[in-house]
Amino acid sequence: MVDHPHRISGLLFAWQYLVTGDATLNPYRLWWEYDRMGFGPGIGRNPGGHSLYWGFRNLKDGLALGWKEFFGWGGISGLFLPAGILSQLRNRKTWLPILVFPSLAEAYLTYWMGSAFPGPRYLYEGFASLTLLTSAGVAWLAGSNPAGRFARMRRVTTGCLLALLVGYNLTLFLPARLLAAKDMYGVSAADLEPFSNQEALALTPALVVVHHQESWTDYGALLELEDPWLTTPFIFTIYSKSNLAALEAAYADRRLYHYYPDDPGQFHLGTR
Repeated sequence: MVDHPHRISGLLFAWQYLVTGDATLNPYRLWWEYDRMGFGPGIGRNPGGHSLYWGFRNLKDGLALGWKEFFGWGGISGLFLPAGILSQLRNRKTWLPILVFPSLAEAYLTYWMGSAFPGPRYLYEGFASLTLLTSAGVAWLAGSNPAGRFARMRRVTTGCLLALLVGYNLTLFLPARLLAAKDMYGVSAADLEPFSNQEALALTPALVVVHHQESWTDYGALLELEDPWLTTPFIFTIYSKSNLAALEAAYADRRLYHYYPDDPGQFHLGTR
């Protein structure tokens, strides 16, 4: 598999076929038609559609945040990158994995969505390149086989600096980052409580039609209770009058209930 990366990338099309019935259909477009890569009207939510201006602006914002997120070292997360680049200039075997990050960043210029929250998520896949470069930089500065007093001092200094940075991440940056991620998008364990008591479980197996109000998270938060094979006590769908009859017929072995997130705990039996 490692020698044939196209075999791995081909799994993307197999996955899209399994979840949408079309190997070329991005599942995002099932919810948001504008959520696709490219330029022009109808792509993205910016006035006039997506453009290179917005692409570079998103990249700038993502990189600015990425330097703080990367390793959790704040604004100096790229401290060892220059040394890593210098150490690998003549090692052509490392160029391909190192170029993954800039290649990915360039590709994402065509995507309208920015990556400022909850983090530089559209750049994370390329952080492996920066990790390799950082590791190479640390090894180069420390020296593989230090000889002499100065060389040993360089290794100790590099090791202490690295330990200090990791300690900063574990004690200050990471706890604050995890706290900021709590209840993100208004989703919390409280959304699942109406489905965990004995009264609710007595209604299963059930098909629950969710009448979401303002946000897709009214529905998305409940998918924690559903498996991909739709064998769980509860399975969920979003209310659509035109599809209701077809759903009732497809899941005739389940009782159909209507659920309103703004009135939790109340399940309204549907008609078959």
